This record gives sequence, C-alpha cells and structure tokens, in this order.
Amino acid sequence: MLTGRGGERVILRVKATALETISRPIIGFLLKNDKGLALLGDNTLNSRTQLLKDAEITVNKGESYCAEFEFTLPLFPKGKYSFTISLAEGSQADHSQLQWMNDALVFESINCCVAAGLAGVPMHSITIQSPITI
Repeated sequence: MLTGRGGERVILRVKATALETISRPIIGFLLKNDKGLALLGDNTLNSRTQLLKDAEITVNKGESYCAEFEFTLPLFPKGKYSFTISLAEGSQADHSQLQWMNDALVFESINCCVAAGLAGVPMHSITIQSPITI
C-alpha cells in the first residue's frame, strides 16, 4: 500500500485501452476518504487548453491512451483513501460513461498534524507576534 503525509507533489497517470473507437475521450478521477466521501476530483475537460485538444482526439479500437494529473496532495488526517477512475466519451454536459472503477488505487495517510476539517493545505508560514501595536 502507498503511504504519504500530504503536501507531496504527485502525478496520477491513468492508462486505458479502447475496446471500441472513442471520439472525444474523457478521463477523470475522484479522491475519496474511507467513508466514500469525495474530497476532490478532476477530469481532462476541466482544463481550457485540454478541452480544445480533446475536441479533436479520437482513439481507435485497440489503441491505448493516457491522462496525467499533476497536483499537490492535500494534508489528510491519518487513514485510508482511494482513487475512483472514470472513462467517458463526449462532452462535460453530454457524455457516455465507458468505465467506472471504485478503489482503483488505495493509499494511506500517515499524517498526524491536520488542524481541522477533512483536509488541510501545506502552510507556507505560521507565526505569532507579541506585543503588537495597532
């Protein structure tokens, strides 16, 4: 099982092979906690630049295709988390779901320092000053 503390820069790479020809493929993910609550997610149509490129993409039957999502992993409380992966065809508003895989990748947060909430963000600085003048 993968482990992390959060704050790491990660690349989630999703690879698939087309069983039929796919016009305008969409690849997406959800990151869920152990109770199944979606904490974050994205797909290849959420990037304006990618949206224009994807409008022209066709994947032929038998061909492999791939998407990469690069992001900073939030700080999660200690526990298990999983990625759900989805493959679709079409547009954000009108698409057909081709594949949906719950728990495609499971990892464990070993972080012990999330102050509050379901996730934290890495703080660049936290300071306290005393005395101060107003």
